[in-house]
Amino acid sequence: MSHAGYRILELTEKIQENVAILKERSSLLQTDLPSLDDGISEALQLDPISSKARQAIADHTAELQMTVRGPESLIMAPPHNETASNLVMSTELPVFQFWSTHPDRAKRFADGMSWFAKTPAFNIQHLVDNHDFEKHGDGTLVDVGGSHGIAA
Repeated sequence: MSHAGYRILELTEKIQENVAILKERSSLLQTDLPSLDDGISEALQLDPISSKARQAIADHTAELQMTVRGPESLIMAPPHNETASNLVMSTELPVFQFWSTHPDRAKRFADGMSWFAKTPAFNIQHLVDNHDFEKHGDGTLVDVGGSHGIAA
């Protein structure tokens, strides 16, 4: 079996382990598991063990997807006019170009990102406490999302 084949098995096991942790924490905190319908409860957002398990699930799922799709998935991005933003805003313009001509929508986005940044789940302290900055060596970490650059 190839290295990638073993990695797929490792990733699925890690996802299962973290889902079990999340299920256990959900039961302990007497709340529902996260879902697309209901979102995530504040109890799970604030619980550091749940947050770590959720992030691990997301990280391992992303790596699993890239592993299964192969290296071309890393370089094959959709054309700029076929993104979710283009579909939602009914435009072929890149998102920042669209916002430059629609300041009301740009402000709404910025206000929404500000709101998210103030919720416990998006507290910058989670990044400080849980991210392994050493894995970047002497590299530079840049905050490219969120509109206001609070993590930079």
